[in-house]
Amino acid sequence: MDEFKVQENTDGFNLYVPFVNEKTTGFIKSQSGLVGVWWHASHQQENDEMYKLVMQDCGVDFFFSDKPLEAMAYRKNLVGKDESTL
Repeated sequence: MDEFKVQENTDGFNLYVPFVNEKTTGFIKSQSGLVGVWWHASHQQENDEMYKLVMQDCGVDFFFSDKPLEAMAYRKNLVGKDESTL
């Protein structure tokens, strides 16, 4: 997984959704790296299935959302906290 080795003077990776999985995010996080996600709206749909993959299954730190209110509501239900504390 050398292609996901966190380089000096960087904080982690932005991954394209097809590369998001527990093995990759776990490897990046094991190096104290942050994991961000972006996707192409014409190829992936932003919905609860994607939020589950990103927020719950793979523990991504941040992602670029076209639907921030829906994403915040999903995250609030997932962790049981007010969005302003996350």
